[in-house]
Amino acid sequence: MNGTIKRAEKGLTDLRTARNKAKLTQEALAGLVGTKRENISTWESGTKGLTLKTAKKLAEHLDVGAGELLTANRLSEYKRAKSEGGQGTHRGHRRRGSYRGRRAVPGRSR
Repeated sequence: MNGTIKRAEKGLTDLRTARNKAKLTQEALAGLVGTKRENISTWESGTKGLTLKTAKKLAEHLDVGAGELLTANRLSEYKRAKSEGGQGTHRGHRRRGSYRGRRAVPGRSR
């Protein structure tokens, strides 16, 4: 699996690298995109995922593709989850419990 990740990373530009190439600080980029500096930090670290809308805004100012930023961000989320002892699944793939409680209806038995 690590070989797959290394091949996927090759040629991808993560947000921090793109921001540094553009010679922008987190605060300056946040101002251009219309968000807080803290959001830029969490996206760079992979703590919080990018949305397509946000990736498009960032890509406009960083001269990279939105898809490239999204893919690099997803890889950093995956690696962070693996390092924390998780299975590295994307947040949308977690299993839900099988029991969904039913509300009792007065005067009606099951």
